[in-house]
Amino acid sequence: MTVAFKLPDVGEGIHEAEVVRWLVQEGDVVREFDPLVEVQTDKALVELPSPASGCVQEIKAKEGELARVGEVLVVIGEKQESVPAAKRVLATPSTRKFARDQGVDIAQVTGTGPAGRVTKEDVQAFLHTKENTVAPAATQVSNTANSPAPSSTVLATAPTNTSANSPTTAPTTTQTSAPTTASTTRIPLRGLRRTIADRMAKSAFTAPHVTAVDEVDMTELVAYRAHANELLAPTRQKITYLPFILKALTTALKSHPHLNAHMDDAAGEIVLHSDYHIGIAVDTEDGLMVPVIKHADRRSLLDLAAAAKTLTDQAKTRTLALDDMRGGTFTISNMGPIGGLFATPILNYPEVAILGIHAMQDRPVVRGGEIVIRTMMNLSLSFDHRVIDGAEAVRFTNKIKQLLETPQRLFLEMS
Repeated sequence: MTVAFKLPDVGEGIHEAEVVRWLVQEGDVVREFDPLVEVQTDKALVELPSPASGCVQEIKAKEGELARVGEVLVVIGEKQESVPAAKRVLATPSTRKFARDQGVDIAQVTGTGPAGRVTKEDVQAFLHTKENTVAPAATQVSNTANSPAPSSTVLATAPTNTSANSPTTAPTTTQTSAPTTASTTRIPLRGLRRTIADRMAKSAFTAPHVTAVDEVDMTELVAYRAHANELLAPTRQKITYLPFILKALTTALKSHPHLNAHMDDAAGEIVLHSDYHIGIAVDTEDGLMVPVIKHADRRSLLDLAAAAKTLTDQAKTRTLALDDMRGGTFTISNMGPIGGLFATPILNYPEVAILGIHAMQDRPVVRGGEIVIRTMMNLSLSFDHRVIDGAEAVRFTNKIKQLLETPQRLFLEMS
């Protein structure tokens, strides 16, 4: 029996997806539920499994193409010959991509992760073992064969959208007809990078962006956090500054509801949200992703810390569920670990505001007529000027500043 596998509805409101990477070739024998293809939606990278056992007869959608829901991706027929069933390898999409980029058949790699999952370290160990077992003569032949190849490189990326990184981009030319030379690198705009590009362009050219910058004296919060971690030491838990910032943010949003909103351009309406679902921009190897902490205002500091760590880890390993990428009402971009004085974040459209958090530094400031050293942190609030006036934006950052500078007030006001 022949099965025409169509692009399924992989998420609410998603009508199309990009074919990022085929995990099989025509003629391959697959079992039901074996991974077939990676597709990129506007939210996440999704690995689609085979709907049946059989032989891959025809791949209809090429890598880099957009396919609509219901469109045939591949045709799977009966096995053409008696071949042992293909071994199913447990591995994350990022690990599979790494193996392919290194020219490694992941089925040959022994997994050391949970349930035999192949990790990036397993692939690296396989490469190391392979290099050590290659005969010198074979290496010499290989090097000779490869020597005429040009130094031009073509890279392909594999899916939140939006962690505060500055991805390295390749040099571009102003003339599309310019020939490719050894000093030119061309990178196909695919997968997560294309999704980021589309979303950033739509946001930048739809919403009039304005950015307000302020600084916060974090000295008292630094001392409080240190004391809190001393109390938590017996439990081996540790709390970062992010949960405090999230609490200050959700508390401030409740008194400034127009910032916890999105713009419905089609209806010409501003949609105010009563839930506080905060997206956290995460810098991953494949690009920016934005997992969402649902009901952040209802969570304790420790719960926020655990949720942020879990979602960040899942974003970096590309194991986020689609639901973890949906429903955000406001986004924060934590650039503190990377550095920089301030930035002008682009809105996670259709949200109307995004808060950039920057590195803490000891700086000389004036207090009571004297110069003292305090721990200072900059905030950058970008907002949609169609929805939010400058005065309201500044009052909002003033509220966040007030709560962070006086932790006691934060605990009194937070719900």
